Amino acid sequence: MQLFLDIARSVRPSFMPTSSDLDAIGRICRRVDGLPLGIELAASIATDYSCEQIAENLTQKATFLDDWLRGVPPRQRGMQATFDYSWELLKPAERDLFLKLTVLRGPFTSEAARQVAGASQAELERLSQKFFVRLAGREHFEIHDLLRELGSAKLEADRTLWDQTHDAHSLYFLNFLADRQVDVAGARQSDLLQEINQQIANVRGAWEWAVA
Repeated sequence: MQLFLDIARSVRPSFMPTSSDLDAIGRICRRVDGLPLGIELAASIATDYSCEQIAENLTQKATFLDDWLRGVPPRQRGMQATFDYSWELLKPAERDLFLKLTVLRGPFTSEAARQVAGASQAELERLSQKFFVRLAGREHFEIHDLLRELGSAKLEADRTLWDQTHDAHSLYFLNFLADRQVDVAGARQSDLLQEINQQIANVRGAWEWAVA
């Protein structure tokens, strides 16, 4: 937040944040996962947008900042450019793997990654080292929302891979439910409902794909 304030004041010396501005700045920082480049890019347009507008637009569209930075070097054109630059550094197999992982919503286990995307533990760890996925507790991984949005757009451009991956995702999580169908009415109900609730976004996604 201090970085945001410093940058905002450098482009708008009269900037005096209100309490609502500080709340919006906190949301901006979380939205870009504390990435200095993302914070600097967001703060640099504080001359034209309020903090609330930046936070709202950044939430609605991951590439919101890009249009404002066409005159600067490619590596600095918003989160899209940050993503594209890092993307080019991945091996082709890592790119395909990451694209398939973007269908997983929220924290996911290595088993879900293996069944849905064919990812090994070692491959997940390599993507983690390159910050495309990150650890979420002892047994789970997750993908930052911005990276998921950008990767999902690339996956959707390959309709064959898109369909195959969503088929695998739907099959895995519908089986995940089916395997718990009998026991969920028994003594383990509380534990199983908690387990299902942790994966409810994936369960809903699997159901929606199957229905469609």
